[in-house]
Amino acid sequence: MDLSARGDAVVMATALPRATVRRRSFDHVANSALCRIVNLVGAINRRDFMVAWLESCDLARAVVESESLVLQMTSDRERRAAIARLDTVRHVALKLLARAPKPSPLAIAQVRSTLVGLDRSAWADEEQRWMEACTKAGPLWIATEGDSLTLTRFTTARSS
Repeated sequence: MDLSARGDAVVMATALPRATVRRRSFDHVANSALCRIVNLVGAINRRDFMVAWLESCDLARAVVESESLVLQMTSDRERRAAIARLDTVRHVALKLLARAPKPSPLAIAQVRSTLVGLDRSAWADEEQRWMEACTKAGPLWIATEGDSLTLTRFTTARSS
């Protein structure tokens, strides 16, 4: 079967050099990490325990995957550019992951269970403690300047 006659993208993608594929994969994963950062900040600011926990898991995976892809790059120039971008993302991601909820295995088992009437007090207690800590710490704010990304606490001075 001649795939090129149909113009399938698969044929074109297999012709790309591995370095180009790795760079595009890194860009995709790094962009995904940026989206996860924005989503996690929103979930933390809304005090949404479940969404913040899920986004933090996805963000951690995206950072690890980005690091792995950087290590596979063969071009020194591309690797240096990717490391610079990753450093900005990683710095903010680590700060956010420190603020994200980290439910215990018991709480996770409770919330995942479909049993009617099951005690879900561990999840509820951990959610309440996390929400109180978020209220004390205050909302977060993301600022960008060029390729630089900064995470700070939101203050009323910035809102005016």
